[in-house]
Amino acid sequence: MGGYLSRQLGEEAEPDTGWLSQLFPADRSSSGVSGTGVGWDALGRRATPALGNGIRLAGGAAWGGRYARTPTLAPPVPETGPGSEGWHDYQSGPHWVCGLACSAPAMAEYLSRFAYPGQDPAYLTRSPSENLVEDPCDHIPGGLVKTEISKDGFTVTNTTRWLHPFYSGTVVRTARFVNGGWYVTTRGFGNNVLPGMAEVNEKYGPKIFDRIDDQMREYIARDANATNRPY
Repeated sequence: MGGYLSRQLGEEAEPDTGWLSQLFPADRSSSGVSGTGVGWDALGRRATPALGNGIRLAGGAAWGGRYARTPTLAPPVPETGPGSEGWHDYQSGPHWVCGLACSAPAMAEYLSRFAYPGQDPAYLTRSPSENLVEDPCDHIPGGLVKTEISKDGFTVTNTTRWLHPFYSGTVVRTARFVNGGWYVTTRGFGNNVLPGMAEVNEKYGPKIFDRIDDQMREYIARDANATNRPY
């Protein structure tokens, strides 16, 4: 075996037939004992990794773990920040959703019921959790996001996971009490990997969260009426 890969994995890997073995390494130790450092690639060739954790191979694959027992594909890492390719930054709100009738704990609960697009408000969002987002009007699935809620309950952060069409992006929803009312503001930003998604994001992102805040305000009004609370 010759070339770059042989120098990284050692000379026991034979022969090198191309990118497939580099992209999908796997461990099939002949002794059946894990941790020996002896592995086999996807084409059945013996290989002994000579480096430690995180050897990155061609095609974006990562030689995960010390002996590469589990092949993993690393997501693309976009450039970050304004001016970089795929950058988007939009805002929805601030939108009034409730007045003095909503206490701080109640507002935190309501925000947890409208944490991400397509959420069923009958259920609170756990933090942290992974959730499938949907268009709030057409209910078309969009992909997975990681949802995290601040300790005070007034800030929700959704981070797109790999394979989400709007990866890589972050959406932060914040509730604030101002001049006797509760207002929700949403900001979405990041660097989309897929070409053209930044433009789509900036065009439709605000509309999606405008609609979510409308739904939230309507839900709070119905909830207040159902529990005989002033609104």
